[in-house]
Amino acid sequence: MATSLVLPRAVLDTSVLVPRWSRLVLMRLAADPYRLYQPVWSEWIATETWRVLTTILIRGGLEDETISRRANAMFDYFLPVMDFASVTGAQSIAAESPLGVRMTPVSGRRP
Repeated sequence: MATSLVLPRAVLDTSVLVPRWSRLVLMRLAADPYRLYQPVWSEWIATETWRVLTTILIRGGLEDETISRRANAMFDYFLPVMDFASVTGAQSIAAESPLGVRMTPVSGRRP
């Protein structure tokens, strides 16, 4: 009887997804043939990463079409290997958070 390997999970946020070198290394380690861990992110992390990278590319003088193409290529690279943990439905415990919002990951795959 074969047992399946349970990979360690790690939440990747904007601080490691913005630098190109770390983004590429982390995604490669999560993809076949390595599969050393299971990266996880949320819609908030995806939005923040997209915002920061877009700002950097605009400041670099790139045109809208190029920015869109690069952003979509990045997400095409992420989606096959990253799990998605939604933060929706967290309003029931929001009062516990000093900021009024509490991120509660819900296990599951990308939408």
